Amino acid sequence: MIKRFILFFCFISILVESFSQVQSRSDCEKLITPAYYYNDQDYLVKISQNEKASFHVTFYENFQYRLVACNKLKNSRVEVTLIDPNNNILYSNIDYDYTQVWDFQFTSTIECVVKMAVVGNEKFDKTELSLLVGYKSFSK
Repeated sequence: MIKRFILFFCFISILVESFSQVQSRSDCEKLITPAYYYNDQDYLVKISQNEKASFHVTFYENFQYRLVACNKLKNSRVEVTLIDPNNNILYSNIDYDYTQVWDFQFTSTIECVVKMAVVGNEKFDKTELSLLVGYKSFSK
Protein backbone atom coordinates (compact mmCIF):
# COMPACT_ATOMS: atom_id res chain seq x y z
CA MET A 1 0.00 0.00 0.00
CA ILE A 2 2.77 2.43 0.92
CA LYS A 3 4.65 1.60 -2.31
CA ARG A 4 1.52 2.38 -4.34
CA PHE A 5 1.10 5.68 -2.53
CA ILE A 6 4.75 6.63 -3.18
CA LEU A 7 4.45 5.68 -6.86
CA PHE A 8 1.20 7.66 -7.16
CA PHE A 9 2.79 10.69 -5.46
CA CYS A 10 5.85 10.50 -7.78
CA PHE A 11 3.58 10.25 -10.82
CA ILE A 12 1.54 13.31 -9.74
CA SER A 13 4.75 15.26 -9.00
CA ILE A 14 6.10 14.48 -12.47
CA LEU A 15 2.82 15.56 -14.09
CA VAL A 16 2.73 18.84 -12.19
CA GLU A 17 6.38 19.58 -12.98
CA SER A 18 5.90 18.71 -16.65
CA PHE A 19 2.85 20.93 -16.93
CA SER A 20 4.61 23.87 -15.30
CA GLN A 21 7.59 23.51 -17.64
CA VAL A 22 5.34 23.42 -20.67
CA GLN A 23 3.41 26.47 -19.43
CA SER A 24 6.61 28.44 -18.86
CA ARG A 25 8.00 27.48 -22.25
CA SER A 26 4.65 28.20 -23.88
CA ASP A 27 4.60 31.70 -22.43
CA CYS A 28 8.10 32.32 -23.77
CA GLU A 29 7.28 30.89 -27.19
CA LYS A 30 4.48 33.44 -27.59
CA LEU A 31 7.18 36.12 -27.62
CA ILE A 32 8.90 34.49 -30.61
CA THR A 33 6.69 35.87 -33.34
CA PRO A 34 5.80 33.81 -36.41
CA ALA A 35 8.52 35.73 -38.26
CA TYR A 36 11.18 33.97 -36.15
CA TYR A 37 11.93 30.25 -36.08
CA TYR A 38 12.55 28.70 -32.69
CA ASN A 39 15.76 26.66 -32.73
CA ASP A 40 14.37 23.90 -30.43
CA GLN A 41 17.48 24.12 -28.26
CA ASP A 42 16.54 23.92 -24.58
CA TYR A 43 18.27 26.54 -22.49
CA LEU A 44 16.52 25.70 -19.25
CA VAL A 45 17.99 25.72 -15.75
CA LYS A 46 16.86 25.73 -12.14
CA ILE A 47 18.81 28.16 -9.99
CA SER A 48 18.86 29.23 -6.37
CA GLN A 49 18.74 32.77 -5.03
CA ASN A 50 21.88 34.76 -6.03
CA GLU A 51 22.99 32.15 -8.59
CA LYS A 52 23.66 32.87 -12.26
CA ALA A 53 23.12 30.59 -15.23
CA SER A 54 25.40 30.54 -18.29
CA PHE A 55 24.63 29.20 -21.74
CA HIS A 56 27.00 28.95 -24.72
CA VAL A 57 25.25 29.97 -27.93
CA THR A 58 26.62 30.22 -31.46
CA PHE A 59 25.19 33.03 -33.59
CA TYR A 60 25.71 32.85 -37.36
CA GLU A 61 26.20 35.66 -39.83
CA ASN A 62 23.31 36.60 -42.13
CA PHE A 63 20.70 35.77 -39.52
CA GLN A 64 18.64 38.01 -37.31
CA TYR A 65 18.07 36.72 -33.78
CA ARG A 66 15.58 37.21 -31.00
CA LEU A 67 16.44 36.27 -27.41
CA VAL A 68 13.56 35.74 -24.99
CA ALA A 69 14.21 35.29 -21.27
CA CYS A 70 11.55 33.94 -18.91
CA ASN A 71 11.18 32.88 -15.31
CA LYS A 72 8.37 31.52 -13.16
CA LEU A 73 8.48 34.16 -10.45
CA LYS A 74 5.70 36.74 -10.57
CA ASN A 75 7.51 39.65 -8.91
CA SER A 76 11.04 39.28 -10.27
CA ARG A 77 12.73 39.93 -13.57
CA VAL A 78 15.56 38.23 -15.43
CA GLU A 79 18.89 39.92 -16.03
CA VAL A 80 20.39 38.90 -19.38
CA THR A 81 23.96 39.62 -20.44
CA LEU A 82 25.52 38.62 -23.77
CA ILE A 83 29.32 38.24 -23.65
CA ASP A 84 31.71 37.70 -26.56
CA PRO A 85 34.77 35.37 -26.56
CA ASN A 86 36.99 38.27 -25.40
CA ASN A 87 34.75 38.76 -22.35
CA ASN A 88 33.27 42.01 -23.69
CA ILE A 89 29.67 42.72 -22.78
CA LEU A 90 27.77 43.06 -26.04
CA TYR A 91 24.35 43.54 -24.48
CA SER A 92 22.81 43.80 -21.06
CA ASN A 93 19.11 44.25 -20.51
CA ILE A 94 19.90 46.20 -17.33
CA ASP A 95 20.25 49.19 -19.65
CA TYR A 96 16.74 48.54 -21.04
CA ASP A 97 14.67 48.07 -17.88
CA TYR A 98 15.23 44.29 -17.89
CA THR A 99 13.29 43.74 -21.11
CA GLN A 100 12.48 40.09 -21.85
CA VAL A 101 13.02 40.35 -25.60
CA TRP A 102 16.01 41.51 -27.63
CA ASP A 103 16.43 41.49 -31.44
CA PHE A 104 19.92 41.67 -32.96
CA GLN A 105 22.25 40.37 -35.67
CA PHE A 106 25.97 39.75 -36.17
CA THR A 107 28.09 40.46 -39.23
CA SER A 108 30.10 37.28 -38.66
CA THR A 109 29.64 33.98 -36.86
CA ILE A 110 30.43 34.19 -33.15
CA GLU A 111 30.08 32.01 -30.06
CA CYS A 112 28.88 33.93 -27.04
CA VAL A 113 27.97 33.27 -23.45
CA VAL A 114 24.52 34.32 -22.30
CA LYS A 115 24.38 34.86 -18.55
CA MET A 116 21.08 35.04 -16.71
CA ALA A 117 20.11 35.85 -13.14
CA VAL A 118 16.95 36.67 -11.22
CA VAL A 119 16.64 40.30 -10.13
CA GLY A 120 14.23 41.47 -7.45
CA ASN A 121 13.41 41.17 -3.79
CA GLU A 122 11.27 38.06 -4.12
CA LYS A 123 12.61 35.24 -1.95
CA PHE A 124 12.84 31.73 -3.41
CA ASP A 125 14.71 28.46 -2.94
CA LYS A 126 14.80 27.42 -6.60
CA THR A 127 13.28 28.82 -9.75
CA GLU A 128 13.37 27.93 -13.39
CA LEU A 129 14.93 30.23 -15.98
CA SER A 130 14.50 29.65 -19.67
CA LEU A 131 16.09 31.25 -22.69
CA LEU A 132 14.65 30.90 -26.16
CA VAL A 133 16.61 31.79 -29.28
CA GLY A 134 14.63 32.63 -32.39
CA TYR A 135 16.20 33.28 -35.78
CA LYS A 136 15.35 34.31 -39.32
CA SER A 137 17.30 35.01 -42.49
CA PHE A 138 18.59 38.53 -42.78
CA SER A 139 18.33 40.11 -46.19
CA LYS A 140 20.88 42.79 -46.92
